[in-house]
Amino acid sequence: IKNITLHENIEYLGGGAFALTNAESAIIPKGITTTPGVIFYDSDTLKRVEFLGEITEIGSMAFCGCTNLTDVIFTGKVKSVGDRAFSNCSLFDSPIDLEDAVYIGEYAFQKCERLNLTAMPTKTCTFGEYAFYKSGLSGKLDIPESSKLYMHAFDECKGITEVILGENTVVNFGGQIFKNCTGLEKVTVCDGVELYSGDFDGCSNLTELHFKNTSSPVNGLGKINENATIFGYKNSNA
Repeated sequence: IKNITLHENIEYLGGGAFALTNAESAIIPKGITTTPGVIFYDSDTLKRVEFLGEITEIGSMAFCGCTNLTDVIFTGKVKSVGDRAFSNCSLFDSPIDLEDAVYIGEYAFQKCERLNLTAMPTKTCTFGEYAFYKSGLSGKLDIPESSKLYMHAFDECKGITEVILGENTVVNFGGQIFKNCTGLEKVTVCDGVELYSGDFDGCSNLTELHFKNTSSPVNGLGKINENATIFGYKNSNA
C-alpha cells in the first residue's frame, strides 16, 4: 500500500498503528486530534502525512526514524511534543507552530536539520534532554520565564544567534544546554537564572553576555570565546 486513507468516521488510532509501514503517504481523518505514539515509527518510505483534524499532541516516537519524511500537515495548536517524536527526520521541513507548547520531550527534534518552526513556546515550557540536538533551529531564541531546560537541550544548534533566558528559568538539569552553538553571539540572562559551568562550552562566537540578575549565582561559564564581553548590571553579581 503506497497511500493510506482512513474512513472519515474513525476517532481513535492505537500506538504503532502504522509502524514500519511501506506507505509513502497517509491522510488521517479529522476525528483524530492527537498523534499516537510510534504511529509511523521507522517508516523510512513515508514522505507525507496529512491530519484533517486539529492536532494538540504529538506522541512519543510518532515519526521517529522516518528518514524520508518531508511533510506533516495539520491545523491546531500543539501543546505537547513527545520524546523522540521527530528524531532523525532529517528531511522534515513542514512549518510547525509551537507557540502554545508546554512540553517538548527529549530528543524530540534531534537531527531535524531542516526544522522550520514558525513559533517557539511563549509560555512556561519544559525542554527535555537533547530536545533540539543538531537541529536546524535558527535565529533568536526567547525562553519563557520559569521554563526548565534539561541537559544538552540545544546542543549543536549552530543556527541560533541570540538567546534570552527568561526570569526564573531553570537550566541546571545536567548542564551544557547550549554546547557547541557556534553561531551564538549574544546571551541575555534575566533575574533568577542560575548558570552552570559548561552551559556555553564551545560557543566560539559568543561575544556578549548580558546579566540582568541581581541575586542569581554564576557557577562558571565553561569554554567560551576568550574575547567575550560580560555586561553586568548595577547590584548584580555577574
